[in-house]
Amino acid sequence: MPLKNEWIEGKEAAAILTRNSGHVVSLDYVRKIAHKRLIRFRKKDGRTNEYYRPDVEAYRVKKIDTRWKRSSEESAQSEK
Repeated sequence: MPLKNEWIEGKEAAAILTRNSGHVVSLDYVRKIAHKRLIRFRKKDGRTNEYYRPDVEAYRVKKIDTRWKRSSEESAQSEK
């Protein structure tokens, strides 16, 4: 049985994170967590990164309820 490629493209990383986290994870977010060194990456060429599959498989993205954040910011604005 062939081994999985250890390095994957961003679209595949986003799909894995989406599946494992239970909500949509964008390619931009994949780049963000890579640059924060939460998952390993390497340069494929001048524009493209590859991501380390075991790190991607292990990482979970928590969904933040942005409605709560907005409502607390709006109430802070209205108190002024």
